[in-house]
Amino acid sequence: MKIWFCKIGETEPENVRSGGDSPMRVAVAQAYREITGKEPTFCFSGWAGQLTEPERAAVENRLPRGFDKPVNTAHPLFETIWQAIKDWDIERSRGLGYAGATGTDVQTIIDAIEGASSENSAP
Repeated sequence: MKIWFCKIGETEPENVRSGGDSPMRVAVAQAYREITGKEPTFCFSGWAGQLTEPERAAVENRLPRGFDKPVNTAHPLFETIWQAIKDWDIERSRGLGYAGATGTDVQTIIDAIEGASSENSAP
């Protein structure tokens, strides 16, 4: 089963009139019907949503906190791995959506390979 989700914003609470959720639900339900040809089984929404740290970082045009580990682009495996994953959409944390591959993802793979290699070579 596929569930589409969206976060949209931001505005101050005083900009949202009473009943301001209804027009958003109606518009989303209509778009769902047009795209799928089916009635939605449910529609959860509200004005209390929050952005995850990676989402907030994207809005603020910065790296997410904790995602800014050093990337060694000179590593002999870097370019090979990058060519393999550069077109991937990656879900880094379950339920937080997908985003394009980055150098940090390449470094994570390199670190995992090197970690596995050192574990396998231990006496």
